[in-house]
Amino acid sequence: MSSTKKKIYLGRKGQPLSQELQRQQERRSKHIIFLRKFFCITLAFMLTIMITWPQIEKFFNNRLDEENNLKNLSLQNKIHQPSMHSYDKDQRPFNINAQSAEQIAAEEVDLEQPFSKHILQNGVEVEIKGNKGHFHQETKLLNYQENVKLKTSSGYEFKTSSALVDTNNKKVIGSEEVIGKGPSSEIKAEGFTIENGGEKIHFTGKSKLILHPSTSENTEGKGTPYVK
Repeated sequence: MSSTKKKIYLGRKGQPLSQELQRQQERRSKHIIFLRKFFCITLAFMLTIMITWPQIEKFFNNRLDEENNLKNLSLQNKIHQPSMHSYDKDQRPFNINAQSAEQIAAEEVDLEQPFSKHILQNGVEVEIKGNKGHFHQETKLLNYQENVKLKTSSGYEFKTSSALVDTNNKKVIGSEEVIGKGPSSEIKAEGFTIENGGEKIHFTGKSKLILHPSTSENTEGKGTPYVK
């Protein structure tokens, strides 16, 4: 027969303790052993931290320097109230103003509160502004986003959510709902295009046109609306 050895705790007078007291003594012994192990592990961990602290401090300082460098680089690429000058393919100048501009690539700039004025081929001026914009220097495409407003010197005003200005071809394209008014008409459509150097304004998609008696003869042939 196999027998299991069990540790017996003795009292002060050498007499065996009761089973309950022995269980309490066992728990106390296990607790003391656990505390000793925990103390040894904690001490070893603290010694390791003390030995490697210079390397740890250097690592975090390097990370902080990298973050500061990235932040400084971002600030260097972002300017407030810029005025950018560029030319179309026919070497005609145009300006782009904004509340702020941030260069995100070699040829690309994000704009806040952009505003620009463009002189089309027939002499009609188009002013455009919006909450946000994006300009690509190589393609000369200027993309307006959010609360976009257009105004022409021929008397037309439009409101839409986005508009793409092709400065090289003197063309403005909108693919979202547009609401506009002119000297003798009001229009609501699903999109629009100002092309032929500003001679024609095409409204696309489901459109509603309201005509009013003309009050001026000076607008004939300049930015005439056309629904298709």
